Amino acid sequence: MIKIVATSIIKEGMEEKFLEIAKELVEHRQQEPGNIFYTVNQSMENPREFCFIECWRDQQALDIHNASVHLTTLVPQLGQVRESGMLHKYIEL
Repeated sequence: MIKIVATSIIKEGMEEKFLEIAKELVEHRQQEPGNIFYTVNQSMENPREFCFIECWRDQQALDIHNASVHLTTLVPQLGQVRESGMLHKYIEL
């Protein structure tokens, strides 16, 4: 099992746009084979800080996810509303 935590700071005033894109990404990810869970979360202390928390069955499921058309088209859109790059933390169990 592989867990990923990906955190971003969003440009001021772009929170709703980020959530619109993130919602579509989450909906597709939750339906992928090998996905255990995939969520987007907003910080209670900083409303511009968001975190994706995801869990995949194995590396093969993650590789399929990383090559998917939704990921390759939606993640660049998220990049346009981010103030800072996405910080990833991986945990393999």
